[in-house]
Amino acid sequence: MRKFYLIPFSRCAKLLLAAIFFIQFSLPGFAAEAQTMNNTNVSFRAKNLTLKEVFKLIEQKTNFLIGYDNVIDAQKRVSLTVKDQSVYSVLRSLLKNYKGSVTQVDNNHVLINVEKQIQSPVAAPVKSTKAVDVPVTGAVTDMSGVPLPGVTVIDVASGRK
Repeated sequence: MRKFYLIPFSRCAKLLLAAIFFIQFSLPGFAAEAQTMNNTNVSFRAKNLTLKEVFKLIEQKTNFLIGYDNVIDAQKRVSLTVKDQSVYSVLRSLLKNYKGSVTQVDNNHVLINVEKQIQSPVAAPVKSTKAVDVPVTGAVTDMSGVPLPGVTVIDVASGRK
């Protein structure tokens, strides 16, 4: 006849409780961290792509959908190389000439809200002209018209007499 060895109930209960405790409290620690613009990094090379194409590229490499309004010139062409940078820093870099915000609405949606940039007027280029020596002759007089003896005239710009 065979003998069966039984583990005492209290020992089985302790092992079962320990296993349940381990499963209950350790598995959520292994769950994936929520995707944010700051903790999701991307790497890509964009050469002469429109902003719209770069946004689509970021969407393909992440789970984000990027929303923006027509204030952004989506047809503007850009070239950039990104290596392991956060989505937020890439978007801020792309939008450096715009004033506004980049906001994550939920786990999958990013909203770009910017204002139209005011173009600063470009100053017309100043044409340089060569200095021309012009002889100056005449008399230096005081307020009453009396000539002043021994006066020298100096050109302030060149310092010449």
